Parts: sequence; C-alpha cells; structure tokens
Amino acid sequence: MILPSVRPASIPLPAGFLLRVGDTDLGFVQRADRGLIRGAILSTRCLALANGGFLLHTIRTLGIPFLMDPDTAVLVEVNADNPRAAWLRAMPAAATITSLPIVPNDLAQDDALQTFATAVASTQTDAAAMSAGYFRIASPDDAWRDINQRLLAAAIAIAAQRPVCAWLELTLDSLREHDLARVVAPDLAGAGLVVLRIAGLRATAATEDQAFAVLDAVAALRACGPQVVLDCVGTLGAAALAVGALAFSNGVNHHRSVPVTRVHNRPPSARALGYEVPLEFRQLPRDDAVRAVQDGDLDACGVARCRALDRSVAKARRPAALRVHYVHTADLDAQFATHMGIGPLAAEMQASPDAGAQAWGRALERFASSATASTHSPR
Repeated sequence: MILPSVRPASIPLPAGFLLRVGDTDLGFVQRADRGLIRGAILSTRCLALANGGFLLHTIRTLGIPFLMDPDTAVLVEVNADNPRAAWLRAMPAAATITSLPIVPNDLAQDDALQTFATAVASTQTDAAAMSAGYFRIASPDDAWRDINQRLLAAAIAIAAQRPVCAWLELTLDSLREHDLARVVAPDLAGAGLVVLRIAGLRATAATEDQAFAVLDAVAALRACGPQVVLDCVGTLGAAALAVGALAFSNGVNHHRSVPVTRVHNRPPSARALGYEVPLEFRQLPRDDAVRAVQDGDLDACGVARCRALDRSVAKARRPAALRVHYVHTADLDAQFATHMGIGPLAAEMQASPDAGAQAWGRALERFASSATASTHSPR
C-alpha cells in the first residue's frame, strides 16, 4: 500500500466535484446560478458540434475553471465507415492523421508526434492546465505507453510555464491484473495533475475488490506527486477524495462511466434523472423522494434555495431543478468526504440502502486498514 503524499495543489482548479459538461448542457450552464458550477471538464469532441463553441465561450465568460479532455483515445476506434464518427474526425488532432483509426506507428516519428501534440493544445486556451494527448493502455508493455510519455513531454514543452495535466485511461481488468496505475505512475510524475479514467468500471455496481483497486490506484498516483482527478464515477467518486484525490468528475446524466467500446453505431441511451440523495450515493424517482421527505424518512437538500422537490415547480421544469440539485448533492458529498475523512465517509456509505455504496464503504475501511498496516510494518 502506498500512502498519498500531501504536496499542495499547483493546478488552479477547485477541490471536490468537477462537472462534466457537453454540448447538450449549454442551456443548463447558461441558466445556472453563478457559483453553482465551481469547476468543469469539457470534451474536445464537443467543439465540433454546433453548441460546442458556445459552451466553451459560456464557460470562459462565467470564469469557471475548466480542463479540456483531449479525447484522443477515441481515435483508435474511429473509421470512415461509421457515420457517427464524423464529428470525431473533425477534431484538430484527428485531422493530423492521414488514415484513421490511429495506430502507434502514426506517431512514431518526432515530427508527427509534435504536430499531433500542437493540434491537441490548440483548443486549450484559458484551460486551468494544458492537457496532454493520451491513449488507453492495457499492459505495462503496451506500445501506447511510450506514445503517452512522449505526448506528455511535448505538452510540457508547449505549455512553457503553464501547469500540465496528464490523462491515464486503463481498463478495470488491466488495473487489477497488472496493478497498472502503480506501474505507470512514475511516467506521469512530470505533470501537476493526472485525470484517471477506468474503462469498464460501473461505480454503482462495483464490488468491494474493484472499488479497493480504484482507491489504491488513486493513492499510487498521488504518491508520485501529481494531484489526481477520478473521472466518470458519479457521486461515489467522493471516496477518492478521502484517499488523497483532488476531485472527482462526471456529468449529471452522462459521463458516469468510461465505456470499454467508445464508438458505437447508435446514439447512447441515458436513464431518467432521479433525485440524488445526499450522503446515500443513490437516486430515487422524484415522486418517491417527495413522499419520503414528507414522511420524515428522507432529509431534503441542504441547500436552502433548492427546488428539486418543490411541488410548485411546473412539470416541464422539474428535470432542470433535479440537475441543479445533483450538483448541490455532489458538492455536499465532496465536502463531507474532504472534511470528515475515511472513517465517517465509510460509515455513511455502508449505512446507505444502496449495495454499490456499501461496497465502496467496505473498500474505504479496507484501504484504511492496509494503510495502517503499511505504516506500522517493520522496516
């Protein structure tokens, strides 16, 4: 077990919860109360869509600190035969590749890699950190590992004095089989921040062993120096804060997991948004939540102006109120995790009626026990 270090943050991002926003979130961001969205992550792919540029402009105008996901990993699956991939081929970095899907040999030469890295950087004016291009790695000897290291070095050179963010995308299987985060952590020591993405992880359905592997990966990366953001995990990402992460991130009803297959032939589906229950890490249908609060079985949102369960809100406006409430709850969960630490957070998670939350709570307890054992082991 590697304990997280305590190096101060060097990235101008808020700690806690970062909201993933896409082109479909433009109206929500424009109408949000100032201060609701404390920090955000945008996707480069969205800039190729009609609302993407307006979204970026709005984020900048509101002064919201943000990171830009380079989205380069998806280029491994982009080809001309899939009509849904056209917008991905429009990304600046994709335009530098003669024939997609991309393969490691496309970036083998230094000049090709530099051109690619420069295109990645071109969309990141005013971002809190310069994000390096990245590709998913499946094993310690994956050819993309060397490409990622070179892309990070190129980003550091392009950034000059700006802070730099590395992105690490692994599969859940490779994380557990190869302890891959710990193996590659030294590769990322030159970055001020690492965004960790784990493909195949469904946080709400994770087992204790899977949750523990994620927490251990966060701690391993943090021990090498950079701050860590755990990406696409829902409010259960609050567990990562208790073991040293700077933040966790996801969208309200998208970017709640990293898919193993990234480019599909049909549009993705999204479940109906429910009422996110504070410190229970689960959602209830809105009507059930209204009744539970009335019966005294559930606490209402701790933010005074939240209207998620207000009966006077018109039906058409209820989804927007639930989205605002989700951000309230994610922030409150993050604050609890940050200020209370592993023990109280583990207890809250295990007290939740949700089996997924209980598994993360047990994983936190196990992490704490492992850390204690490592601290007291003979040298």
